[in-house]
Amino acid sequence: MDKRDTGEKTANSDVLIFWGTGRIGMQMLQLFSLHGLQPEYFCDSDASKQGTKVGDIYVIPPSKISEIRNVVLVATLSCPNDIRSILCDLHIEIKCFIDGSSIYSIGLITLLYQHNKNRLKTGINKIYRQKSVFDFTYGMELGGVQTWCYDQSTVMKNMDILVRYIMPDNRLYCHDENVDVITGNKVSICDNRIDSYVKYFLATDAKYIIINFPREIMIAACVVKKLYKPGLYIVAIIHNDEAIYYKTYYDNADLIDVWGVISEETEKKVKALGIEEERIHRFNWKAKVAYSQREDKRLRIGYAGRIVIPAKRIDYILDVAEILKNKQMDYLLQVAGTGESEEYLIEEIEKRGLEKNVEFLGLVNHEMIFEFWKKQHIYLACSDHEGHSISQFEAMSVGAVPVVTDTSGARDDIADGENGFVLPLGAINDIAEKVEYLDEHRDILEVMSKRCVDTIAKKSDNVDELNDWKQVLGIL
Repeated sequence: MDKRDTGEKTANSDVLIFWGTGRIGMQMLQLFSLHGLQPEYFCDSDASKQGTKVGDIYVIPPSKISEIRNVVLVATLSCPNDIRSILCDLHIEIKCFIDGSSIYSIGLITLLYQHNKNRLKTGINKIYRQKSVFDFTYGMELGGVQTWCYDQSTVMKNMDILVRYIMPDNRLYCHDENVDVITGNKVSICDNRIDSYVKYFLATDAKYIIINFPREIMIAACVVKKLYKPGLYIVAIIHNDEAIYYKTYYDNADLIDVWGVISEETEKKVKALGIEEERIHRFNWKAKVAYSQREDKRLRIGYAGRIVIPAKRIDYILDVAEILKNKQMDYLLQVAGTGESEEYLIEEIEKRGLEKNVEFLGLVNHEMIFEFWKKQHIYLACSDHEGHSISQFEAMSVGAVPVVTDTSGARDDIADGENGFVLPLGAINDIAEKVEYLDEHRDILEVMSKRCVDTIAKKSDNVDELNDWKQVLGIL
């Protein structure tokens, strides 16, 4: 794929063409260059670009493709189906069509490695032996996923399975001997560390990969399984009810051994995709339970998780805090966690004059989160997206009454009005009213608190995590 003129091609050689000379096309050009590859042509429907060059690569019209054999076409537009329609209208047949609109396209990434399959194996030494790797794409930030992973690693160790955590080097890192921090290439924004993760998986003896996020670690694991290690066992868990999870997992469905679902809603959606039931496993949370009377008469409200605006809506939590302050309520909201919106949180606390009511604790060790929730009267969450909040489950296990938005999994634990309140997404004033109601009716708050503990105790009693993992990993 190194010829860039419009002459005859070798009859049996593949001809790589990028369709689209815009932003995506330029990013893909950078990405392929990282792997020592370039397209032989660009194609563009814009007549003003046809006949020009991108660097030393000719831009040809769509009609020219019909004259070329063995075309591997990478659609570098945001709407690849538009290109399919043009090919159909022009009656043009090609050898292979690849959606190049996203770095998460397994077809795109596989193409890179297929043409250079042995490149990464050269000079790679085994760095240690291991059996399972947990995906920590978002680092060791305090969140339900991370807390759950720590707990599950203990279960795996009881099965004599070694455990590692893998995370990128641009995330908060607290020293842990079981964590591998992967340094990215940092050559191009579009590389996104996939190459580094592929090298990592090739250099280890990991047998099981636990995927928590539809991001680079997942794509790297799928590439390694498809091209290098067909015996690699991938468990992909839908931790969040966002469309990107379902799309990315489904695009790689043939490479996923087990689909982990965590709520009635996520299970229903995965089944609707046509995934076989024997490949779907429902993970149910388990928590230590204990009811204790809150000693502090001042209303205590807690949030623990990633400090971000998208999905978790830390901005809405501040809005609720401001409404409660304006109502002259005596309360303390403690926010625990880390994330990209920390600076925003700190600035807004000062800007809104919330210093006496909102306390940012930063990262709280996952071993101390039980004590954190024992102090809180209320668990507050204003998220737009969840899967089945582990933080909610842990908070309720010690009697923190949830006041939350109606995200996936919320009603798996909460009977609205009985052991908490579930409000519409973005209903900030309604959330504040429920918090005020519980503050003014401490007897009801106490009854709800005890119901929370009873609910979680019954659920936890029915969970056998050791047996679950034996089923998931097929080692019964």
